Amino acid sequence: MRVSKTACPMDCYDSCSMIARVDDQGHVSSIEGNSEHPMTQGRLCGKGYKLLERHHSQERMLWPMKKVNGQWQRIDWDIALQEIAKEVEMSIAQYGPLSIMHSYDYGSSGILKLATDRFFNMLGGYTDVVGSLCWEAGLTAQEYDFGQPKSNDPTDIAEHSKHIVIWGRNVSVTNMHMVKYIREAQKRQATVTVINPLKTDMDAQADLIVQPKPGTDGILALAICNEIIANDRYDHIFVDKHVLGFDAFKLHVQAYDVSLAAHICGVKEEQIIQLANLYSDGPTSTLLGIGMQRYKNGGNTIRAIDALAAISGNVGVAGGGVNYAHREMSAFVDWHTLMGRSHNASRREFSRVTQANEILEADPPVDVLFISRTNLVTQVPNASLTRRALRNVRVKVLIDSYLTQTADEADYFLPVTTVFEEEDVMLISMWSSYLTYANQVVQPRGQARPDWMIFRDLARELHLPKDLEISPEVLLEEVFQPLHKHGMSLKACKEEGFLRLPIDPVAYRDRVFKTPSGKVELYSELAVAHGQSALASPGSTRLYDSADYPYALLTVHPRRQENSQAPVSHVPRKNPPIEISPQLAIDLGLVELDLVLIETNIGQLICEVKITEGMRMDVVKLEQGWTYEDQNVNMLIAAEVSDLGRGSAQYDTKCRLKKVSVKVDEHDDDKIGNAIL
Repeated sequence: MRVSKTACPMDCYDSCSMIARVDDQGHVSSIEGNSEHPMTQGRLCGKGYKLLERHHSQERMLWPMKKVNGQWQRIDWDIALQEIAKEVEMSIAQYGPLSIMHSYDYGSSGILKLATDRFFNMLGGYTDVVGSLCWEAGLTAQEYDFGQPKSNDPTDIAEHSKHIVIWGRNVSVTNMHMVKYIREAQKRQATVTVINPLKTDMDAQADLIVQPKPGTDGILALAICNEIIANDRYDHIFVDKHVLGFDAFKLHVQAYDVSLAAHICGVKEEQIIQLANLYSDGPTSTLLGIGMQRYKNGGNTIRAIDALAAISGNVGVAGGGVNYAHREMSAFVDWHTLMGRSHNASRREFSRVTQANEILEADPPVDVLFISRTNLVTQVPNASLTRRALRNVRVKVLIDSYLTQTADEADYFLPVTTVFEEEDVMLISMWSSYLTYANQVVQPRGQARPDWMIFRDLARELHLPKDLEISPEVLLEEVFQPLHKHGMSLKACKEEGFLRLPIDPVAYRDRVFKTPSGKVELYSELAVAHGQSALASPGSTRLYDSADYPYALLTVHPRRQENSQAPVSHVPRKNPPIEISPQLAIDLGLVELDLVLIETNIGQLICEVKITEGMRMDVVKLEQGWTYEDQNVNMLIAAEVSDLGRGSAQYDTKCRLKKVSVKVDEHDDDKIGNAIL
């Protein structure tokens, strides 16, 4: 039995180091967490273990295909590449290089995945996607406030935090290995507070649970700031030396009266006072979640929480931090070398959130679309609009391992390798300071090829420069040349399976902030220059409820799969489970397993009721990633954009529920209508 060290490729905080065992036949027989990795400590989540199942699955596509008369037919690689190359040449000749688009996300992570930019730059230009469905609003917010988002190391939180506030993050689902550090802190008598409109796994261990109305977290944060300032409990020394705009901020937060904010947020006044006490009695560490900035006010919400941590003296101290991202890691990568930006290519940018609309309105049109590392139809808000946009593109090339819902709309399918069949390095700038190395464990199954190789071979067909004539191992060494400045090398990472980067475990310990003023900027001129509010402004002190759609629909990360990457053995549920509170169930006359029609202003689905204790009455929970035939959760979600950073505002979706009186076998509008009481 041969043993190899590799890495989990999923877009996750933990970025686990893995051990793969290979049998005499050259097949991966088992995987487990690397017990030598300080964070992984031998444990993978359930999603991680399913990587092996997806690798071996009989449903995995292992050869190129072309759609002919609506049906997939197998095609030779050479012919597929020749045909696609001709389509690219035809499009550029007619419309110019901007008619070639690459839409991708991070369904499979890895530094070498980004080397594919070299291909599009060699074309002389292309249409790229920017922004994020996940966390861009928060990143932009922290760039305004701190210059660069940084986080305290989990070990520092475990050892030094007096209080831990888990704000908008269900750590056991999205950041499993953080739980260990929280429990270590609790052994030192550190308190744990959970702020989340939804029930979380940490609630049972929490000292305080606060469930604000969805989208009001920023108002809650500014009310806490008001309480701290009014009682003169802010950190005068830190504010005087390291904060810009405090006087303006002090006046600004007076509008966020504790009593009024409690009413707006749907929390108790004493809870706001308790939170003010926690932040004033630091060191207090804040663990920020991604979902909290998936609102139209998401960026300003993060700015408000940043301000709270700063004025209370919990920035730049051991056991503190506003822990959202770990962007210091980017300094160890030579991005220019990686992406090959030496061809002076023009670039048109579409938002990941609104790309469907932009494709439909594009001039020049998007004529050839490459799709990789994402299931667009399932992952992008407004699935129906996404399908319509794809049908407006003449040629769609999908690079994937499975025939997803996006494959329904594609013209060519090119099979890609799994993490066990390729070499790469995972750099996930969300949590810890570790690189993880993915050694190639086995040869590719069938005719699957790595992303970079697919585009290299297409570049050959187009007689482009040889920028993708690369050796993965050599290119990775070149890309990580900045490590040498610190006396480190990628060789050690390859051998050990991981490498800890030399990053201070206490973010901003030196009190150096990469803002224009060099301070924490509560008042940001840069934000003003970008057309934003100078101060954190998460919303008015008025309620914006809808009588037609009275419930907030939160489409959260799935517990048992990574977005739409469902376990292969998983039998799709025709009706996804929707979680509601016991009181809401009573009000609507629903019981467990009843069918209910959920409607938003753009779509509807029939779901199965799951009654969950600890839920707010005005919140409905539905896991994203669910698919059944041509249906998915994003049929319900409009493509709304957050205030900062071209992020998604999908959590601003409102819905209504109607009980379905009989079991409905077909999703036919007339039958649905007749079945509703």
